[in-house]
Amino acid sequence: MEKCEQRRLLSLLAFATAACCLAAVVFPPPHAAAVTLNPGDIVITAQLGEDNYGVVRIDPLTGDRTIISDDTHGAGDAFSIVSGVALTADGALLVAEYIFGQLFRVDPATGNRTVLSGGGHGTGPSFEFVAGVHEVDERILVSGAPDGFILNVDEATGNRSYVSSFNVGSGPQPNSPGGFATIGDSAFLASNLGVIKIDLATGDRAVLPGTGMVAPMHITVGGGGFLLASTPGAVTFPGEAAINRIDPMTGEWTTLSSAAVGAGPAPSRSARGITVDNAGAIFWNQGSAVLQVDPVTGDRTILSNATHGNGPTFTNAAGILVVPNVPEPSTIMLAALGASGLLAMRVRRRSCQSPTRRQV
Repeated sequence: MEKCEQRRLLSLLAFATAACCLAAVVFPPPHAAAVTLNPGDIVITAQLGEDNYGVVRIDPLTGDRTIISDDTHGAGDAFSIVSGVALTADGALLVAEYIFGQLFRVDPATGNRTVLSGGGHGTGPSFEFVAGVHEVDERILVSGAPDGFILNVDEATGNRSYVSSFNVGSGPQPNSPGGFATIGDSAFLASNLGVIKIDLATGDRAVLPGTGMVAPMHITVGGGGFLLASTPGAVTFPGEAAINRIDPMTGEWTTLSSAAVGAGPAPSRSARGITVDNAGAIFWNQGSAVLQVDPVTGDRTILSNATHGNGPTFTNAAGILVVPNVPEPSTIMLAALGASGLLAMRVRRRSCQSPTRRQV
């Protein structure tokens, strides 16, 4: 009887020891992101499933896709319709929402999301309809608010203030501001009026001559300091999306790539974000694909879609950037979206704890 009791006590001791050891082990979340962004990597924002939006890394050589952050990768408030994306000086991602107007900071190593501004974070003008986001010399700028064109976001407080709006600065007033790029002390805003040059000190605005015919939704800076504007097929070129090269001084423009210029798959009418790598290669969001465009010939090849590269498929790709060889946030140009085509999409605002859905 005494031996049985000893065995029982030893068994209980062994069980308790094992339990303590297991309790000391920290298990990662089942879908924890573990993404390292390398120079040349492409980052997009897109829809990854019904009511699921996120951020994806694309390998520039293979087209393989890895989710950085979405409903099941990383912690924090879930995204609604995502639009612009930017890379900060310390390697974090800034991700903007289009409809519900929250600006997130995303840790690529974990996928964790922190709301910087909007949704009750920070004070200031309305933050809806955000199209582009850009870090300029440690200053966060966004475009596309309903009553303004460019806003400043204080990273420490989330407070928002107008840089250029109906009441700040003078000049033309677009009704559908899109994304923007910066050169020096000026921002170049994609809009229904064309490309608008904005003085970041005064907020004054002027349309680049001749660009009203382009009516871009996204804009970036390409080789030689020229602007590259992404125009969807439903705007100025019926049935034909295009990339137009624009002189930022004169507004003179030529079509660099379209169904009629350059070889390869025809651009989609869902064409949106556009970016350029350090070597000058152009990458162009096409809704459910990313095209690589030759900056000289305009030729197009598919880099990543459902049949090119491995990984989760995506639709409604919006924002896009290339991780630079030497981090230069002031030259990373960001995503842009206009209002057309987005309001018909299903959207929702959801926290991780209590999901809600609504139609717009």
